[in-house]
Amino acid sequence: VRYSAGLPAALGIKGVEATSLADLLAACQRTDAERLAAAAEHLRAHGASFTLELTLRDGRRTFEVSGRRAATAGSGESTAMLWFHDVSDFRHSLARTTADREAFADLVDALPFPVWRRDANLRLTFCNKAYAAAVDRDRKTVIYEGIELVGTTLSAASRSLAARVRDGATAQSETHHVVVSGARRLLELSERPLKDGTLAGHALDQ
Repeated sequence: VRYSAGLPAALGIKGVEATSLADLLAACQRTDAERLAAAAEHLRAHGASFTLELTLRDGRRTFEVSGRRAATAGSGESTAMLWFHDVSDFRHSLARTTADREAFADLVDALPFPVWRRDANLRLTFCNKAYAAAVDRDRKTVIYEGIELVGTTLSAASRSLAARVRDGATAQSETHHVVVSGARRLLELSERPLKDGTLAGHALDQ
């Protein structure tokens, strides 16, 4: 096996000369190393390209590894080549973003009044727990069926409000009587445009 001079150091191998792919993968988590070794052998034997990720044993660094056959200059033959790309910073950033998104979703779910979001076509794309409870449906059903908080009778009015907000790019509110959990309530419905072209809405019991 031949490799670039900086690869052992990148993989955390110090003081030991790597003479095989197994040596290079000694610092990686075992299951990842086994997956890469199998993919590399399949590439060598059958020419099957691949892309996968492996993580070092300390869990702090992640590499994206791509394998394919490449022509050998002047020989007319090809050899199996692996490219290692350190994606640790990207993965850490993605993990932080995911954690932040989940924390924000928990925060919105903690609000005692309905909150929702629409796309640029006015379709519902998100609702919090209070919204789902108000229409007595689970959230997946609310989004899939586009169930409006005001019910079928006033759904056109609700979407009309959202359309005016989208087209006018300014927040607006309306009040409607709505049956919530079997009780007739007066709700103030508010929609406001967001920078990405979507809409955020909430309802307050008046």
